[in-house]
Amino acid sequence: MTLATPSFAEFFGALHGYAPFPWQRRLAERVIEQGWPSTIDAPTGLGKTSVLDVALYVLAYQADLDPRVRTAHTRIALVVDRRLIVDSAFQHANDICRRLSAAESDVLRWARDRLRMVSGTDEALAVRQMRGGLTWDSLWATSPSQPLILTATVDQFGSRLLFRGYSTSDWIKPIDAGLLGSDCLVLVDEAHLSGALLETTAGVRAIEGLAVELPVDHRRLTVVSMTATPNSDSEPVLSDEDLADPVASARLSAVKEAMLIDVPGATTRSRAVADVGTALSCLAQHALTGTAQVVLVTANTVSAARAAFQDVRRAGIPAELVIGRCRPVDRDARMARWWPLTRTGRDRRAQRGPFVLVATQTVEVGVDLDVDALVTEVAPIDALIQRFGRVDRRGELGRTMSFIVRVPNRLRDDPPPYYSASAATWDWLSAEADVGILSGRTLAVPARRVDMGVVEVRNALSRSDQVRRLLAPTTRPPVVLPTAVSTWRRTSPIPVPDESIIGYLHGVGRGQPVVSVLWRCDLDLPQEVLVGDEVGVEPDPMPHEIVEVPLEMVRRWLAGEEESDSSDLDSDVVEPPSKGRLAGSLPSVVVRRGESWRRIRHPRQVRPGDILVVPSEFGGHDEFGFIGSYRRPVADVAELGGGSPFLRVSRPVLRCLLGRDLAADEAELVGDLRRAGMPPREARASAASLCMLMAERLDDASPYPDEVAALLGRFCVAGNIRVDLPLHGGEFDDGYAGGDQSANGVCVIRARTAAAANVSDDSDQSSTTAVHVSLESHLRSVGEKAAEFGKRCGLAPSFARAVELAGRLHDLGKAEIRFQALLAGGPVWMIEAMSGDSASLLAKSGRPLGRLRLAGQLAQWPRNMRHEALSLRMVAGAPDRLFAGCDRHLVEHLVAAHHGRARPLYQVIEDDEPTTARVDFDGCSFIASTSGASPGWDQPARFEQLSVRYGSWGLAYLEAIVRLADISTSKAGR
Repeated sequence: MTLATPSFAEFFGALHGYAPFPWQRRLAERVIEQGWPSTIDAPTGLGKTSVLDVALYVLAYQADLDPRVRTAHTRIALVVDRRLIVDSAFQHANDICRRLSAAESDVLRWARDRLRMVSGTDEALAVRQMRGGLTWDSLWATSPSQPLILTATVDQFGSRLLFRGYSTSDWIKPIDAGLLGSDCLVLVDEAHLSGALLETTAGVRAIEGLAVELPVDHRRLTVVSMTATPNSDSEPVLSDEDLADPVASARLSAVKEAMLIDVPGATTRSRAVADVGTALSCLAQHALTGTAQVVLVTANTVSAARAAFQDVRRAGIPAELVIGRCRPVDRDARMARWWPLTRTGRDRRAQRGPFVLVATQTVEVGVDLDVDALVTEVAPIDALIQRFGRVDRRGELGRTMSFIVRVPNRLRDDPPPYYSASAATWDWLSAEADVGILSGRTLAVPARRVDMGVVEVRNALSRSDQVRRLLAPTTRPPVVLPTAVSTWRRTSPIPVPDESIIGYLHGVGRGQPVVSVLWRCDLDLPQEVLVGDEVGVEPDPMPHEIVEVPLEMVRRWLAGEEESDSSDLDSDVVEPPSKGRLAGSLPSVVVRRGESWRRIRHPRQVRPGDILVVPSEFGGHDEFGFIGSYRRPVADVAELGGGSPFLRVSRPVLRCLLGRDLAADEAELVGDLRRAGMPPREARASAASLCMLMAERLDDASPYPDEVAALLGRFCVAGNIRVDLPLHGGEFDDGYAGGDQSANGVCVIRARTAAAANVSDDSDQSSTTAVHVSLESHLRSVGEKAAEFGKRCGLAPSFARAVELAGRLHDLGKAEIRFQALLAGGPVWMIEAMSGDSASLLAKSGRPLGRLRLAGQLAQWPRNMRHEALSLRMVAGAPDRLFAGCDRHLVEHLVAAHHGRARPLYQVIEDDEPTTARVDFDGCSFIASTSGASPGWDQPARFEQLSVRYGSWGLAYLEAIVRLADISTSKAGR
């Protein structure tokens, strides 16, 4: 029996166990009948995150339609103009994913099966959190037809959309842009904070609409703004039905009284920071003398939040600090302490004693907190609405008392990021209430207070004709013009000068590019390793150990200047360091740009989007987040990210993890393990014994006891691990000894896992798999996968034929004899007798990457020559009949760009000993010479013409289909 299509209310109830609010149900009906509204104006606390549920329901509802007419988007992005500390939307999406996988009811089985119809796999829904990409494994989408929810900040989403993804490889940038610019629904939370992004995406959509033919015109980029701040331009989402709903009514009518408190006496701005910290702490303690047990303290700058936290802690009150610029591993470790005490839905009756959570603006959006009282520095009304949305979020208390604090000198000069809006808001509030005075620690309580409840604030703002003055200031972005788009879409090479994207994301004069920073305790390598600029960092940077910091803030820190009193907002502007401080030499600091590492010696050499690796001893980060100055060494946490676990056996690393030096017997095991020439079985036994001993002695001396215990637990059975012994001998004494000083001398314990296909986009690495794969088999498999993707994405027949044909032809250039020798692992003479038949040629080598590079030298394959450049030459020489039913120029471009290069040029390579390559495939003979195969001077004109015809993002989307087909096929070992 086929289940009748359930209603949205039935779907929502099956997912969450309770009914949706009336406005959520009406929204689902509206989207099915008319499409998405441009704005959703819903108060905080009334389930804006459920818009994700609506989007998924509509996709499941339309799943049986032909993909060429389906309008429901495959990818759903929720964008927030805050760093994602506790991303409630991400947790919400993960809950949906888990419940769909379990599918314990007929309704959920209906939704799961329908979404599988879209994906074409057993995976109904994927959920991703967008962070700086570091390796190919960080690719957030593996299939263009996979239903997917992703959460991202304005910077991460916007930079990827505009082909300039922060901290991502240049070769990945087109995939990101193509998938986000096509078949993507973008939900911008608290959109009044992200006006620049909204205008920019509207400009992108308008310019893309000028294309002659878009691949998925029926599912173009669609942007919906969501806000809890009343907007006269939007249609209110609430109706009398919502006000009559008992659950909604309790949240909307909750009384949230607030005292306005002045803190006089500050004489300088530097003194004002300390004064506001003391005042916030003092009022939090006042709040705890009443009925409140959990208090949220919110400051406008990181320095003030830290000052308030220190004062609360000195008073002996349990407290935690939350700031946005923080490594994920530290964030998660701290969150385990405060999240159970503050999350929405906790049992208030189980609370034992007082607790204070001190935070910056990072908790305003996307964090499902529910506290008993708020102590906040005065801010624009939209920020205050968000902050009070964390108080009595479900209306369980009914009436609460909070504090809004003003330190006059904080407002005197109208400092960023709020400028005059905070002062204007204070004047507006104080016109309706009395102002109390906090003198020292003595509080004069005002008689009249303001009600910051949802209904009261909305009503008050509806009566005001000066609402715009009260809102956080924003600036308009530059107009998105075709010239800017023409620059952005060029990703290989990126033009110099480039068109900066910062103003397009945050407005003119606002925001800064970011730098990804991580710390390693074994980075202080001896000088001989750092000869020249080319260096290496092992293991590769991991997302959990990275914090994203504005460029000028990083430069100030490296130049030795103290961090300015800045906000925690990406839209804020940080002053650069003084020019005299930029000349100082740095210790062993390296950056990753694209696929290469380079040592830098001066702060001015740090560039936007760099991945910066700094010695732990340099400081800059504590357990709460980025601190911008030296305090103490930073823990090296590369091992603590899960996934494929590893453990570097070196004194600095183990000291970081354990919080102490090794005991004598532990050091003896390490010495056994690191002794050169040890048999693998004996090495594994020593490694397992070492990990067992450290696990037994692990205590709170470790800054990450739970994480380290889990890491060591993976290595306590010798049969489950392998040991990469150092290449040189040496004993484990007081530091590195002998050859162990080199990066290659570090012994590493790893989990024993099956060999996996390497899916890096590097030309050498992409040619490695666990086994040899023939060229014919690989080409047919990629073509079939590209055809499947094209069909599921709803491409028109001409586009579907183009991506299929490009997949079948993309690696023809690998037939060149030197490249075949490279894959075979030997010199050319070993394979000279091989025929040009595609079945006897290789596409993938089963050899490890190191051996493959050595084989490349033996084969004399020219350094940096691209096999796809030769593929392009071979395809360009094919007869027209091969391209029947599609645009041959499009096929040629998709072949040329299938590793992200040739947008629009390859690197110029001179082949001193050119050869002629030939391969017979699909009844055609493909022939081309390596002489002139690179750079391919006709490619730039072809790239520009196709971008105009099919759209900059449309062309990138077609590239993404072919490239993801290649990646997924390679990962499967085919």
